Amino acid sequence: MGPNGSWLVDVREPDIEMDVWEVQVKGTPCSASFEISVIRLSDTHGHASWGWFGEKKLLISHNGGPCTWPLIRQVWDKQIKLAQEVSDELNYAEFKVIRAQGKE
Repeated sequence: MGPNGSWLVDVREPDIEMDVWEVQVKGTPCSASFEISVIRLSDTHGHASWGWFGEKKLLISHNGGPCTWPLIRQVWDKQIKLAQEVSDELNYAEFKVIRAQGKE
């Protein structure tokens, strides 16, 4: 964990080059289709497309296909919060490795 027991850390420091993770949300809680993912900033194809999960795009939640189910706002917000926590954890872990290797 980061300072004060938090995963949050400013990983976008100008002296560190890092392909950060960020949250991507497509759709809304009541959309027939939605996707909540954690994605690398550099994954331009993943940002532009639905799906295409892999090492640069991690699925948190989705809806679509033959059955669609709306979410209440509270559940939607918790899924986005979870995605942000995953993004923060991945960024913090990677930031620590880069710092430890002296790549400042």
